[in-house]
Amino acid sequence: MTKIYDMHADILYHFLAIKDRDEHASDLFRKYHLDNFKKGNVALSVFTLWNDKEGRDCRQRLFDMMDFAKVELELAKDIVHVVKGKDDIVDDKINALIGVEGLRALYNTKEMYDLYDYGVRIASLTWNDDNRFAHSCMHANIVGLSEAGEKMIKIMNELGIIIDVSHLSRQGVFDILEISKDPVVASHSNAWAVQPHLRNLQDDAIKAIAAKGGLIGLNAMQFVLTGPLDKATLEDCFKHIDYIKNLVGIDHIGLGFDFCGYLDIAETGKYDPFDYVDDLFNQGDVQNLVNYLELKGYTQEEIDKICYKNFERIIKQVLK
Repeated sequence: MTKIYDMHADILYHFLAIKDRDEHASDLFRKYHLDNFKKGNVALSVFTLWNDKEGRDCRQRLFDMMDFAKVELELAKDIVHVVKGKDDIVDDKINALIGVEGLRALYNTKEMYDLYDYGVRIASLTWNDDNRFAHSCMHANIVGLSEAGEKMIKIMNELGIIIDVSHLSRQGVFDILEISKDPVVASHSNAWAVQPHLRNLQDDAIKAIAAKGGLIGLNAMQFVLTGPLDKATLEDCFKHIDYIKNLVGIDHIGLGFDFCGYLDIAETGKYDPFDYVDDLFNQGDVQNLVNYLELKGYTQEEIDKICYKNFERIIKQVLK
């Protein structure tokens, strides 16, 4: 099976969502994810700190998630290895790169040093919200980074934290590309030309990210793959991958599936199948996409680059 590096998974939020329903829940990666990671041959994944709370609730939620994640990752240390350096990837465990999605819980740029000490090695400035550092793609796309946001990018470069521009305003993407000395990723973004969703990237942004040596990760959520009334399929995933390949080349495509079905189940006990790609619901299904790329004529070298080699290159370039 082809090795998979997934640039975006809300695993750490999933841990806390389960604990919200069962305060005695424990050893959750082993219970809910290990089998699927093994089935899909997911060798490395970004485990993201994310929450949708506001204000002080957002900040406290981040701290709660960090505390619980630390406990859970310690329980799983025989099967999960937290990657902290460019040469720190191992072969005998599932590698986890700790990420943070959106910085609205932070009061100032200095707190990025605290996140780094915790283990964060990839971060985005925004989720679907505007904050003191930058604007989101969901709002003022002509507004980019604040002065504090510019300083944050320089700190991330200094520390060796991968900069993620998914969810960022269009202007913010170009601001970061001008400031950063390192390549950046759009960990879970697709092509605007295939599906004009605000979270997807227009051609000039894709070209600019590629020119910097970065990459765009396929998002497997229905609403960023197709129109709101169209059920997403593996063919729709392929259309986005193939479009980016033809636009900027195979070296600038990765995977950032953004699987959320297990979050729906943890929070409500159910999920809507329409929101997800058939045969690509969670990490256990990812070889189905590999097989589809093979059917479409992609070579093994091209598939390896998409599935892990491109992101591995970024890790080795950016992490210290």
